[in-house]
Amino acid sequence: MKKTIGIALLCCLCSMSSIAADYILASPDGKVRGVISVAQKTEVEITYGGVSCLRIPCVAMETSQEVLGENVKVRNTVRHSIRRTVSPLYGINASIPESYNELQLDCKGNYSIVFRAYNEGIAWRFVTRKGKSLIVKDEKIDYQFKDNYTAYFHPLLSESDYRIQKVSDSGQKYNYSSMPVLVKTDDGVNILLHESGVMDYPCMSLKSDPSQPNTLTTDHARFPKVAEPGGYNNFNLVVKHTEDYIACTSGNRAFPWRIVAFAAKDKDILNNQLVYLLALETRLPDTQWIKPGKVAWDWWNGLNISGVDFRSGFNTATYKYYIDFAARNGIEYVNLDEGWGDQFDLLKVRDSINMQELADYARSRGVGLFLWCVWHTLDRQMPQALAQFEKWGIAGLKVDFLDRDDQLVVNFEERLLKEAAKHKLLVNFHGAYHPNGMERAYPNCINVEGVKGLEWDKIAGADGATPQTAVTIPFIRMFAGPMDYTPGAMSNYNQEEWRIIKERPMSQGTRCQQLAMYVVYYAPLQMLADSPTAYMKEPQFTKFLAGIPTVWDKTLPLDSKVGEYVNVARKKGSTWYVAGMTNWTPRDQHIRFDFLDKGREYVAEIVSDGINADKVGSDYGMGKRDVHAGDELNLRMMPGGGYTVRLTPKDEKHDIVVFGDSRVQMAGDWNLRMNRTDVTNAGFGGFTTSHFIWLVDPYVIQRHPRLCFLEGGCNDIGAGIPLERIKRNFRSLVDSLMAHGIEVVLNTVTYPTEKDPKEQDFKTEMMDSVNTFLFSLAREKGLPCIDLNPLLTEGKRLKKEYALDNVHYTPAAYAIWVREMEKILKAKGI
Repeated sequence: MKKTIGIALLCCLCSMSSIAADYILASPDGKVRGVISVAQKTEVEITYGGVSCLRIPCVAMETSQEVLGENVKVRNTVRHSIRRTVSPLYGINASIPESYNELQLDCKGNYSIVFRAYNEGIAWRFVTRKGKSLIVKDEKIDYQFKDNYTAYFHPLLSESDYRIQKVSDSGQKYNYSSMPVLVKTDDGVNILLHESGVMDYPCMSLKSDPSQPNTLTTDHARFPKVAEPGGYNNFNLVVKHTEDYIACTSGNRAFPWRIVAFAAKDKDILNNQLVYLLALETRLPDTQWIKPGKVAWDWWNGLNISGVDFRSGFNTATYKYYIDFAARNGIEYVNLDEGWGDQFDLLKVRDSINMQELADYARSRGVGLFLWCVWHTLDRQMPQALAQFEKWGIAGLKVDFLDRDDQLVVNFEERLLKEAAKHKLLVNFHGAYHPNGMERAYPNCINVEGVKGLEWDKIAGADGATPQTAVTIPFIRMFAGPMDYTPGAMSNYNQEEWRIIKERPMSQGTRCQQLAMYVVYYAPLQMLADSPTAYMKEPQFTKFLAGIPTVWDKTLPLDSKVGEYVNVARKKGSTWYVAGMTNWTPRDQHIRFDFLDKGREYVAEIVSDGINADKVGSDYGMGKRDVHAGDELNLRMMPGGGYTVRLTPKDEKHDIVVFGDSRVQMAGDWNLRMNRTDVTNAGFGGFTTSHFIWLVDPYVIQRHPRLCFLEGGCNDIGAGIPLERIKRNFRSLVDSLMAHGIEVVLNTVTYPTEKDPKEQDFKTEMMDSVNTFLFSLAREKGLPCIDLNPLLTEGKRLKKEYALDNVHYTPAAYAIWVREMEKILKAKGI
């Protein structure tokens, strides 16, 4: 999944006696420091910036035979210093500098305790060499803070508001928090407690310890003994009885990392990637097929579409509508949520849906399908279901209602990811525990919910998904990993007017806050929650939204404060996106573009709250201006508001893209041929219009041109692609380009010169049919269409002076093509 470049700078071994000893481990920059005392117990004192923050009085793991970490006899110590760069398959940064110092204590009894100190925090774990099996009774950790600091508790497993309390508030209802937990010292230092590399083991949770002041103590789910269907629609497996231990696992293994992360400023949390760095490296041999992207989602909007001649609902026609919308807007996937089939038998599809027809149709339009399913049904039917999904051509699964974090559920996730990868299936976990590094080991784990997301504006009580929560979760939940909040509401209301309408839901806050979530929230699989009809009514806004990437090359946190406001800049390629959100308090946001390349001019496209967005949440404005490094921008965020800015280098602005096959490619530099500086050659030799469906987004739409010359079809005919599919592909390409505000010029297919008369007759007959369609499509859409056949061919064959070979053009032919292109550009004033 990632390439790593690194060296061990230091490795030394020395014999140690069994007497009490202190070991000092500091981060490379010296800010994080751990003093590890080993005697009857293993104790850790942790300081940050020279200030003592917390103490771990006992690092211990109780097994069925002994307690590791107590009465320790250290046999050897091993120290490493590592400096390397980790390059993820995808993430919030294309490369992550990893720098840490490590101390390994090899102890009598065939186990080790390993400590690592990063500039971003400190972590430790047990490593055992105990044979085939090991029963872990418990792993208790007490986090003893220097004072009764403020803590952010998450009092439900996966979906809750954060409760602000004191560390010692053990009397709160639900003295429980799932991970991670944020603790703020009195001087504002952020301490984040979490874990990473959780495999074949339960997740950890925290609670206030009433017997010890200023202490958070850990807990783990017991190993399930009896579980029965229950909960909503029997979608859960509810544990009725448990064993007296937390895990039965291999005796030869490394256990999860326990993380204490630090951030001097709130914004620094947004780029702390300790959870990812400490996770296991990829276990998949092939990751080339894994493709992040956006998803058109049906459930939140209740399948409410309008302006169609069929009844919307769980049927093939409705989902084709979603597929068409996705294809037109460069959206990679469509999600079929609850309702497509029998959730207790995943091989049974609703009678009104032809799944194979849908999957084939989606594939022809360059769109993948995700299927929602209940986890324990999938677990029971895994081999047959995954084989069927692969046969249909499904791209991924949305797996829901896990609602547990014991060892069996953790094992289910890993088992599913392994098997799903064999069938090239992505997995999005919902109703699930928070990420703890699984996505690094198995990058087909494309997203995880574990957050009180937009669905709570449809199903909750009085609170729903508030802007207050929206500007809290980036600093806590998102520290753990990718987050499927499912934004994109197009009906947006202020605090006083918002209410729940289950089948026609609305969001709290402004339209621009919803848009900003696509930049602020890291989600490699990012959903569009609202109806395609709602998006299609506002094509310019939808074009901007659909163009936002879901994975990034660089992340730069900006001025932010937990629970109040958040601002972040992210870069993809040479384009920057800057976005911000506020709680219910309006505020003016000052942005200084210090991060832009000096000496370059950028076009800033700004989408911000409208002047009346405090009254009408859907009010927004769109504008453009030129900016340079160091320029400043002031924006007003309304209550529950936000903004998004896209910054494209002006010297990379592509006014014109010529998109097609080898006839386009072999033209070389179109700027030289057309005496311009704003033309891009997007030609691909040997490619068909089916290939173009996948290429149109990165090579045309993401370049945001004014106009695209679209050429192709010759290779389709040579490859034997059916005429109807060629027509569908051309229509899809045109619809997608136009939906993004790109003007399109069609080019007919030019006749070849084949030696075999039968081959020539077949191709010209097919080309006549394709060209007849292209003329018709141009009339229907009001598009120009360049027909080179009267100019370059005679008797339906390329003239000798224009034929480089049987298909490709001579320079003289390109000169004629350019002349026809220039006529159209002149008429359009481009």
